[in-house]
Amino acid sequence: MTSQRLLHPTDGGAPNAGAKAGFNHSAFSSAYWLSYFENNKKDKHSFVWPQYLDIPYSLRVPIIKSLQRFQIGETGDGNHLRKYAKTLNDPLYEQCIDLFVKEENGHALVLARIIELMDGYLITWHWSDYAFVSLRHLLGLKTEIFIILTAEIVGKCFYKACADKLPDQSLRTIFSSIVLDEIAHLKFHWSFMRKEMQSFSWLIRRAIYFFWSAVFLAICCVFIIDHGETLRALGKSPRSFLVDCLSLYKRGAMRALLLD
Repeated sequence: MTSQRLLHPTDGGAPNAGAKAGFNHSAFSSAYWLSYFENNKKDKHSFVWPQYLDIPYSLRVPIIKSLQRFQIGETGDGNHLRKYAKTLNDPLYEQCIDLFVKEENGHALVLARIIELMDGYLITWHWSDYAFVSLRHLLGLKTEIFIILTAEIVGKCFYKACADKLPDQSLRTIFSSIVLDEIAHLKFHWSFMRKEMQSFSWLIRRAIYFFWSAVFLAICCVFIIDHGETLRALGKSPRSFLVDCLSLYKRGAMRALLLD
């Protein structure tokens, strides 16, 4: 049957366990998040894939190009992230990371199917994916999480634009489901980073915020240049997309760095 995981009108809640329990900014619980990921896996519904997608050619060409790049970005094995997670000596967090990576890989399969239905093809390399992977591997776990959060915020905003603007109802439902997953992923990583940042002074956390903000803005600008044709085809102005990204980033970064 068609997935019933529709986008919350406020775009602020997470599905399943996340929506029920809320999010305590003062504490991170690996057990809670493991429960969320396990329940989310169980609650997944199979999508009814149409034989034809009602996407005009003027939108089909740019959307394929963008989805190709997102698809390759969702296919990572997560080995580097798993290695650093293991150093925390928290087996439950390791399981959370494993399920997070599997959810991302699940998104890659969904995107691959969409690309196939639009008569596109999959790519095996793109400079943007190489750049993100290189940045993630520069330092330790915290740096990797910061870069992942940057990519997740931009991805969430792009998938939300697809869920809102695509003319095909089946695709809107599919992208709404992905958006819900991305919202939960953001809250998972924000909550973890909030715990990790507690040992840092206010001055250091503030400095991290300004540096992270500069990196985030630069990445957003590069993304908009690279995907501007798709955004315009979706009826989403680059300025509006940037505002969406920055708004979500500010809320999350302030929370993660205990500056809220």
